[in-house]
Amino acid sequence: MNFISKGYSALVGEGKNLQQTPELTIQKLTDRVSASTLIEDRRAAVLGLKGLAKEYKRIVGEEALDPLLSLLQEEYEDPSLIKSILETINNLITTEEYDNPKEISLWHAKVIVENDDHIARLLALIGDSDFYIKFNALQQLGILFAHSGEVLISKILVSPVGVGKLVDLLSDTTEIIRNEGVQLLILMTEKNSEIQKILAFENTFEILFSIIIEEGGVGGNIIVQDCLQLLYNLLGLNISNQKYFRETSCIQRLPDLLFFDPSENDITGYGTQDSGWKDQHARNILVVLEIVRMLVQNGNTDTFINQKSMQTCGMVSPLLQHALSLEAPSTVRAQSLAAVGDIIRSNSENQNIFQRILISASPDYDDHDHDHEGASATPVKVLPEPAILVISRIAVGSCPPELSEESYHLVRSAATYLIRCYLENNPDAQLAISATFNPPPTDDILEGNESQQSVGSLLVSVMTLPVKQPTISDTLRICNALSLFSLLVHLNEDCKMLALKVIVEKYNGSDCELVLALLRQAVSISKNLSPNSEAQDSSQSVLLCSQYLSTLSLWLYNCPPCVACLLKDKDASNFLIENISRPVSKGFLLQGISSFLFGVVYEFNSEPNTSVKNSDLYLILNKRLGVDHLLLNLTKLYDSNEIYNAFSKDSFDSSNQKLDLDTLKIGYSFAVLFRSHINQLKLTIRKNPESIEAYSSPVVNSPKTFIPEENSKQENKSNKKKSSKKTSNETSEETVSKSKYDELNALLLAKNNELSTTLEKLENMSVSNKKNKNKNNNSNNDNSKFDDLNKEISELKKLNSDLEKKLELSNSEIEKLNNQISEDKNKFTTLESNFSEKEKTLAEKLSSANTKISSLEEQISILSAENQTKKSSDPGIKDLEDKIIELEKEQEDLLVLLADQDASCKSYRKQLREKGVDIPPSDVDDDDEDLEE
Repeated sequence: MNFISKGYSALVGEGKNLQQTPELTIQKLTDRVSASTLIEDRRAAVLGLKGLAKEYKRIVGEEALDPLLSLLQEEYEDPSLIKSILETINNLITTEEYDNPKEISLWHAKVIVENDDHIARLLALIGDSDFYIKFNALQQLGILFAHSGEVLISKILVSPVGVGKLVDLLSDTTEIIRNEGVQLLILMTEKNSEIQKILAFENTFEILFSIIIEEGGVGGNIIVQDCLQLLYNLLGLNISNQKYFRETSCIQRLPDLLFFDPSENDITGYGTQDSGWKDQHARNILVVLEIVRMLVQNGNTDTFINQKSMQTCGMVSPLLQHALSLEAPSTVRAQSLAAVGDIIRSNSENQNIFQRILISASPDYDDHDHDHEGASATPVKVLPEPAILVISRIAVGSCPPELSEESYHLVRSAATYLIRCYLENNPDAQLAISATFNPPPTDDILEGNESQQSVGSLLVSVMTLPVKQPTISDTLRICNALSLFSLLVHLNEDCKMLALKVIVEKYNGSDCELVLALLRQAVSISKNLSPNSEAQDSSQSVLLCSQYLSTLSLWLYNCPPCVACLLKDKDASNFLIENISRPVSKGFLLQGISSFLFGVVYEFNSEPNTSVKNSDLYLILNKRLGVDHLLLNLTKLYDSNEIYNAFSKDSFDSSNQKLDLDTLKIGYSFAVLFRSHINQLKLTIRKNPESIEAYSSPVVNSPKTFIPEENSKQENKSNKKKSSKKTSNETSEETVSKSKYDELNALLLAKNNELSTTLEKLENMSVSNKKNKNKNNNSNNDNSKFDDLNKEISELKKLNSDLEKKLELSNSEIEKLNNQISEDKNKFTTLESNFSEKEKTLAEKLSSANTKISSLEEQISILSAENQTKKSSDPGIKDLEDKIIELEKEQEDLLVLLADQDASCKSYRKQLREKGVDIPPSDVDDDDEDLEE
């Protein structure tokens, strides 16, 4: 006993002076991990390090990390030891608030990630049969990815079975392991295209759809959202995966997910009882809608093909059901409307199909024609209406009383986007709506009854609403109506002329043209602003006034009859002068748009019967406004963030659900026109009226659409080859240079004609001067005129020489471009010949490879047949196979018996401890109890 007590005292230390420090304890435990031969000793040492790893993370990492990694590589038999090692390493790399230093977990993670053998071991362990080993290995991969994601993915891609092991997690029977695997794959597929491709070809799409259907579709729990998010990551910005997704008929499975009735999935604890929609259901279906929109987003190479596939599989019908459902959340309705817009955008076939869609409303009940109270209400038949009309009411109509404008504005914006997609590259639809600008007779329509108006008349009625004290709802309605009207009249001459014929009845007590009504709307709004006040761009009045002025700019551009109609109002020029002259210290939006509108009026005021001549506008420009002041306003607007941000409105974004009126400052159509025409407008403003009449700036014959040319050719891009794109770019450069040449040539001819007429006048005056030299007493006046003409001639000659120099420069540029075009053509011919030769060689190699493959397949079939005959003829092989099957069954039975025996031992230990028997603790039992707690 004395000997034993001395040994114990030597081990634990005697007195305070022999008390062990954490460093010494960790060193001893590390030595036991490395040097012990018994599994029990190693297990006890690892458990000790596990308990110290959180509090002394730095010391444990420095002393024991490498031995732990080495031990994990060597140990294959003891599951509890492997689990303890994984848990200890997880403690070392998990970031805690009390870590000192803060980066200690990151340092340990970098050391582990650089160890290729350890990563391979982790990938093997996630396929282990033990739940705890698999769970801890999976957790460690997730923690390592959070610290060093790119390095970890590179290690996994190098591993032969790395990605396959991760895909197997999706089919795991344990729900916790499957869910953890989905979470890990979501993180790994966010930015890495290589792992996206490998996962797609590992049948991941089919597995994810199976999980979604098994969990109840979009009516399921959060695992459905995770699977849909993983599906979105696999398809996002990956054209090859999108093609594979379409070729495997997965697009046809998306509409089934959208057919969702919330009343059939009554799960308490989510959302409100009135709507029937749960928060989780809304999140699930929003991810599905994001997948749909991503597949048909503008600019993708396969957008046209995906649009056609979605139209044929019936995607539009469930989308419209969600979009028109008042019970659905606003985000779901908005995304559904935007998805329909993306499906029909720049696709004439889908646009024509959408044009024929009719929507039937629920029948109304008439209870006014009953003789007594007991009579039942009779249903009033409601005729189906075109879908475009119903969507237009959502965009510019009144807000339903059961909804708030703060949430309904998102649905309005999405409906406006859908109509815009319907009108894009669709001149027939633009003309059809423009033909309905005139409202029906007043006898046939009730005041304020939107259901009896056409799309065009609805836009006109909303644009001419009283605007003295507009509400938020009125502001949104007017802005959306002006935006849609701008799309119709931008670069479509027929729509401009149809709109010019519209008469607004009883506008402020009298009938007037629509262009004058829009101007007077802006004048009425501007009365809320004092002329001497500093206009704030954030004010609601400035916002509406700017919208009206930008719409007028789009309408009057390249339309002299509209300019003449606007100038019939005597207050038009005064109103623009007042806005342009406002101080710009706190605001520039209203001033810049008014300056642009004034420039458009000055440039296109070429009608002979106009009320205000260009000479009068020229005097206003130079005497009252100042050219420099006007150019300063235009420059400030051009450099503003509002113009830059307006181009983001080309697509609908539902991420910002909060109502922000600042996003409505400038529309997309006005931003396109302003950016493309501002340089020409600056040149025009500097010219006098005679110069504008002598040489009118050539206006490009733009297509009758409102979207730039690159979007209008979206449908044809999928069928073009790269060679045709190259030649089209060359011809476009040539046409640009020729247009410059024609412009300079026309200007030179005009100046030459002007010079010749002045020379003729000079000769006539010189002859008359010689005849009347002795008779005329006022010869001094003629001499002065003669001197003035000489000065003018010299100036014209100088201008002529300058133009000739410019012409020479343009000719030299044209020659350079022609030489470059010829060189490019030669390069193209050589490349084409090389391509044809390579194609021939590849075709020959392919044919030879096919023959070899066919011969090898024949040999394989022969060998397999021989092998089958041998197996059937040899009875020993069959006996061995039967014995193997029996042994496997016996092994499974033994495993079951061992599990039962282990459970019974645990229960006996627990009962004995409850009765007070002192039994030493078991590592396996303690760890299992901790996990259960």
